[in-house]
Amino acid sequence: MSERLEVPNTKITLHGTRQEIKHAMNYYNQANIQSKLFGEEPSDRLVLMTGYLPNIKCAISYNGNTVWNKEKLIRDFKRILNNGMKNLSDYLYEFFHLCCGSIAHFNKQGWIATYPTLASLRNFFIKNEYGEPVIAHIPSWQTDAVEIAQAMDRLLNKLHIKQVRCNICNQLVGDTIHDCKTHISQHHPEALILKLRELFYPDSVNQ
Repeated sequence: MSERLEVPNTKITLHGTRQEIKHAMNYYNQANIQSKLFGEEPSDRLVLMTGYLPNIKCAISYNGNTVWNKEKLIRDFKRILNNGMKNLSDYLYEFFHLCCGSIAHFNKQGWIATYPTLASLRNFFIKNEYGEPVIAHIPSWQTDAVEIAQAMDRLLNKLHIKQVRCNICNQLVGDTIHDCKTHISQHHPEALILKLRELFYPDSVNQ
């Protein structure tokens, strides 16, 4: 079922069950969403994404194109960052292949098989299947998708930096343990204390 919102110079449509649309229309009127819409797609999309979609269950299209629910997509995106690509939701899969510069790969399982790891997903955001960054691929009028992709890119970069730091830390600990074993075998137990101080309290060593 669908119902069109009365906004001049554009076509904004609700899609869902009768009950979902009824609730959405009630909220639309109560929150006076119409007063924030001016028939200009870039700004209207952001209003619908931030002020309307989080409070309703039905979907929205603007001139036939989906308005994306940022809150839901970021929640789904964090789930795959924490638990792996096998947790890719149908909604996030649609966003990836409809907005981000990827073919459908037949279905969701095909997409996961193509991008099975978080490293491969990060590489996709850097260079999609059209050879450009995901953020640059999305047209500027699709402001909701741009903002969502930017938020996802920040989360990926934050995770990457965390992993790099963790790897460096693990390497330092491994090197320190190896050095400590060497010093202990040479009957210099005080070197163990010094090495641990160098690793965890470098300022105290220089004092």
